[in-house]
Amino acid sequence: MKMRISDSVYEEMGDDRNESYAQTIDNVNSRDPQILMLVMVTNNEEKYSCIKKKCCVDRPVPSQVVTLRTIAIKVVIQMNGKLMAPWMIDMPLKAYRSEHGTLPKRIFFFRDGVGDGQLYRVFNTENPVPSTVVDDVITLPERYDFFLMSQPVCQGTVSSTSYNVLHDNMGLQLKRYKYLLIK
Repeated sequence: MKMRISDSVYEEMGDDRNESYAQTIDNVNSRDPQILMLVMVTNNEEKYSCIKKKCCVDRPVPSQVVTLRTIAIKVVIQMNGKLMAPWMIDMPLKAYRSEHGTLPKRIFFFRDGVGDGQLYRVFNTENPVPSTVVDDVITLPERYDFFLMSQPVCQGTVSSTSYNVLHDNMGLQLKRYKYLLIK
């Protein structure tokens, strides 16, 4: 992709207050960055709004906000994918059996963080087919959301798309939304 990215600059803050985020963003923006990545200690809507106002309105700069938990989860998932740890499979299967009295008929494995040297193996052994839907476990319980693999992959890999149903005045079941997106 021939992207040129300058060396990263790290700014550490003394506390987790909105004013500290705003001041740090102002300080960093004075150096005309290409993009900002901000790491929040916890997920906080007020802080997020403050950050986005600074990055989108006051002085627009591309930005990405993540939490420490998000980073930790992604790192652990990548590490686990490399180790193929059996406990990752065993624990959910025990919980499923306890809840339903039987094991599932199908199990889907999804993979992220594939390096260039792994593409051939992943393409031949780990590619999900188009119309694959994930609507449990990794989705948010407080939302009406799902992930969909909407297109075929001829070369390399593709990421699934995250869908959120914001308002449903027709009362459609989730499978109807999936059908509309696939067809």
